[in-house]
Amino acid sequence: MLTLVSYLQANDPEQNKHRFYRIAYGQDLFEQWIVEITYGQVGCKGRSLITLYDSQKEAISYVKQALKRRQSSTGRTGVNYDSVYSNMSQLA
Repeated sequence: MLTLVSYLQANDPEQNKHRFYRIAYGQDLFEQWIVEITYGQVGCKGRSLITLYDSQKEAISYVKQALKRRQSSTGRTGVNYDSVYSNMSQLA
């Protein structure tokens, strides 16, 4: 079962950019750790990337790395992501 860690949105009506970024993690039935990142335009299904890890520590490290990359989105895309939901305390 996956637990939502963070949901971010980037909105800029002047540039017509309305993006979302959702990251969740958890364990599957085979006790592997899963990190699922979904991103795309607000109002659309978006694309999902699923990555498997052997340990919780590796999965959490990847989650933190992915969220850190979103902080630098202003320089790359011209739009800053704002946190709509964050449950960073869920990370051990």
